[in-house]
Formats: sequence, structure tokens, C-alpha cells
Amino acid sequence: MPIRDTNLRAISHKYSAAIELSIEGELAGTDWIEDVRIEDNTILRPGGSAIAIHGARGVRITGNTFEECGNLPWHGLGRQAEKYGIPVAVYAGEKIEQKDNKAVRTGPYSLEQ
Repeated sequence: MPIRDTNLRAISHKYSAAIELSIEGELAGTDWIEDVRIEDNTILRPGGSAIAIHGARGVRITGNTFEECGNLPWHGLGRQAEKYGIPVAVYAGEKIEQKDNKAVRTGPYSLEQ
């Protein structure tokens, strides 16, 4: 079941995992998460990336602050290591818009050193 027209606002994450929009397994034409807005959040010290996307389209990510992404070492679980710890990691997505986001300091394991 697709998630549509969802708006996440004013979320503050401290020492927590990233926001993840994810469809597990192979992506079929109708299995995508669609039309999500992630706006005006502060995400502090996520273990890896602040936002990870796998199987979403029509996502608008605006006005967010990402601080110290990549605080925990990558253990080879899940997604590709080459995108670990970057603020927004897109593994499978279409029409992903990013605007007016701010990254403040990188974590010790971020690949954006």
C-alpha cells in the first residue's frame, strides 16, 4: 500500500536513527511510496544518514537541518556503504527534490568528510 501525501514537520531526533522511506525487496511498478514532504525538521546525530530513500518518488525534502550525520560505524548491514552518513541517501528514487536544507558538521564516520 503506497504512502501518499504525507507531511512530517518539526521532528527533532537526538541520538536516533534516520528517517527512512523504504520498500523492501524488488520494486514493482505500484509499490512505490509517493508524494511525501519532509519539511522543517532538525535531525541531530543520526547513526548513518539523516534520511534514506529506497523506493519512493515525488519526495520533497525542504528546510531541514542535518547535524553530525554518520556517528556510528557502518557494519555492512543493509544499504551500500558508499552512501553511508551523507545527509540524504537515495538508493532507488524518482523525482526527489531537495531545497534549502542545511548540513552542520559531519560525524566521524560520514563519507562527506
